[in-house]
Amino acid sequence: MLSVCICCGGGFSSSVLMRKVKSELVEKGYDDKLKIGFCPFKEVHEHYGEYDVVMACPHLSYKIGDYIEKYGNQVPIYVIPAMMYGTMNVKEVYQDALDIYEGYKKNT
Repeated sequence: MLSVCICCGGGFSSSVLMRKVKSELVEKGYDDKLKIGFCPFKEVHEHYGEYDVVMACPHLSYKIGDYIEKYGNQVPIYVIPAMMYGTMNVKEVYQDALDIYEGYKKNT
């Protein structure tokens, strides 16, 4: 099972996206493939051990480099493309997370 954390600045928009995707888990047959959560981006390093992939909202893209420099890159951090943010469904979240996770394992 792949575990994903969706992050935004304060946890508000990420919680909405997380709830949307979570509601589709059983309906679309991904409940045995994907676990999803959310938190504010500034706190995600405290949860690195709980997630395989961190998906950050597009408006955080300028913070990623500094964040990794400060807290390391123990899990891949993926910036969700702006055109997809808010409209992502469970299939897209799962496929993107899986691609990012597998690529990260090959080349941290």
